[in-house]
Amino acid sequence: MSRFLVLAGRLAPELLDRNLGGLTRLFGYLAEEQTLAIQKNRRPQDAALRLLVRVLLVKALDLNGLDGLSILPDLIWNDRGQPELKGSPLRLSFSHSWPYGACAVALFPVGVDVERIQPLAVGGAGSVFSDSEVRRISGSDDPQSEAIRLWTVKESGLKALGAGFLEDPKRLKTEPVFNESAGQKAPPAGRSVWGSRTIYFGHLPVDPGYWLSWGACPDFQEPPVNSQAGQSLKASEQVRASARFFGPASLIYLPRVSEYIMNRLIE
Repeated sequence: MSRFLVLAGRLAPELLDRNLGGLTRLFGYLAEEQTLAIQKNRRPQDAALRLLVRVLLVKALDLNGLDGLSILPDLIWNDRGQPELKGSPLRLSFSHSWPYGACAVALFPVGVDVERIQPLAVGGAGSVFSDSEVRRISGSDDPQSEAIRLWTVKESGLKALGAGFLEDPKRLKTEPVFNESAGQKAPPAGRSVWGSRTIYFGHLPVDPGYWLSWGACPDFQEPPVNSQAGQSLKASEQVRASARFFGPASLIYLPRVSEYIMNRLIE
């Protein structure tokens, strides 16, 4: 594994009318309990999204010189409800919000969350955000968007910590680090603090109506260096890197997911 990858994909609505666009062929590569669990979804879009994140995992493994399809049967969920690969040091995270799915893969704890921008219940905001975060949301140009942005930061960060929303999200303190007014031409990014641990986060563009955030909790002090898509970063280089801003090594976007997996299955 040589890259910190965040992959995003979009499913076309017409796939729901055509046997999920061939995505069900993945069932032949999944453990039986996973296939049964996916088939139990009552809504076709829920089953499709769960297959989508597995397609993204296959792509991430393929990009790193591994045979993603042959490794797919090793995908399991641990006691904390997080995906992992049996016997592998890789860390994984999945998220989906119709019609998008996302997958993060790294050699250190990671989390990813994608959410559609929509109103949050007034009562829910106080249970998720600190007083300072509520003020930041209220004072923003688009409070609805800012609330969802911070939500995805918290969820991806808690996933990286291995906790998820089983822990109190208000304890995860978000700190914006970069802003263009200060002359820093970096993507929106920052860090979150959980006790003595720091989680670095960033956002990836997929759709104006959605926020996709990643969180990384490396065992070293410097964040993963930001790089252009397609470049490779060895873990040792990431450890030594002193970056001015945070970001994943690569973002791969697959707008035509069904075509990728169909081509992959018939190779």
